[in-house]
Amino acid sequence: YTIRCERRDQVAVKLKEARVSTAVYYTRPLPLQPAYKAFPVVSTGFDNALELSRTVLSLPMFPRLEDAQIAGIVDIVRSHSSFPRAVPQTPQEPTLLHG
Repeated sequence: YTIRCERRDQVAVKLKEARVSTAVYYTRPLPLQPAYKAFPVVSTGFDNALELSRTVLSLPMFPRLEDAQIAGIVDIVRSHSSFPRAVPQTPQEPTLLHG
């Protein structure tokens, strides 16, 4: 289960100390990955991708996760982070840039 949190790395450390596995996928946004270098970039940039690559954290989620384990994870996340803020949406229409 993936969440957004401003102090993602600090939360991940606290969860690791509590023996809770976490994962961070796409630490580099897709538009910055070498495989995507040849693709066009939109004129409005990729602010959301940059923000999410810095703030998302995936938490464990599986059928045998017990209520007490979930409560412990929630407690750690709440005590070491603030509620995520919304990413502002760009009102302008993106256009493709080649090059």
